[in-house]
Amino acid sequence: MFGNPALGSRYLSLNKSQKSSLQPQCSERVTRDPISSLYCAQTKSQEQKKMTTECDWIVLIPDHEGALEKRMAARPAHLDGLSPRVKSGKWTMGGATLAKPSVEGQQKEFNGSCIVAHAASKEEVLEEVRKDIYATSGVWNLDKIIIHPLATAFRKELAGAAW
Repeated sequence: MFGNPALGSRYLSLNKSQKSSLQPQCSERVTRDPISSLYCAQTKSQEQKKMTTECDWIVLIPDHEGALEKRMAARPAHLDGLSPRVKSGKWTMGGATLAKPSVEGQQKEFNGSCIVAHAASKEEVLEEVRKDIYATSGVWNLDKIIIHPLATAFRKELAGAAW
């Protein structure tokens, strides 16, 4: 909808029934809604025959005060631990948050982390976050974590990204 104004106005002129027919069909893989450009995956539980929709979640995790030394010591293991999460598609974006914009030649002032996760629930996201070495080594302050569903409108690959 954002990239093509004609699609946006066409979508807005549809009635509720027509809009619902444009929603992605249930499948075991990620589908892309061509109208809204929102990413959505739906999986079906064999036991309950119930629909569970996975979505993106924005996760903001502040560091504990004075955690820089712990952060830097745990960083190599943290980066190694990211690989399976990224490759599985459970974590699609992430990085450190800063107290202020970085200045060339000066040390960055880390104050937390930001992650975009892909999961069926907030609890599933939190469960994965709790496994990270930044959580287990006392870098992240999980008492102040913020997790919100995110309707991803676009996603651009970062040149030079590790994965």
